[in-house]
Parts: sequence; structure tokens; C-alpha cells
Amino acid sequence: MELLEKQLQAARSANEMQLDQLHAQLQREQLERSMAEGALESGRKDIARLLREVSAMQQRPNFAGDDQDSSLRSAA
Repeated sequence: MELLEKQLQAARSANEMQLDQLHAQLQREQLERSMAEGALESGRKDIARLLREVSAMQQRPNFAGDDQDSSLRSAA
């Protein structure tokens, strides 16, 4: 009877240890996911900002590309 109780206690301890390890692993993975999502959102915001800047530059009357085209035409 004592042997069975000790085996049962050992199994419980092993299960608790495994549960603690799984919980710690889950927390690490949740943190990694959170960091990845934050980086992704930051990247999306940067891309959106850059696209707005490019669009604003293209809508300017004296866009740099137009100046280059006119200088090339005058050289020809």
C-alpha cells in the first residue's frame, strides 16, 4: 500500500512539474507572438506612412521626376 502511495505521489509530482513547464513554455510563446504582432503592426504603419509620403510627393506640381524629365529633354 505504501509503495502504491509513493508511486502515486511521484506521478503527481511529475505531472505538476510537466504542467509548470508547459505553462512556462506557453507564456514564452505568447510573449514571442505579442512581440511579432507588434513588429508587424509597426511595419505596416511605416509602409502606410511611406506610401502617403510618396503619394504626396507625386501630387506636387514640381515633382522631382518631372524636373529630371525636362532636363533630359533640354539636353537632347
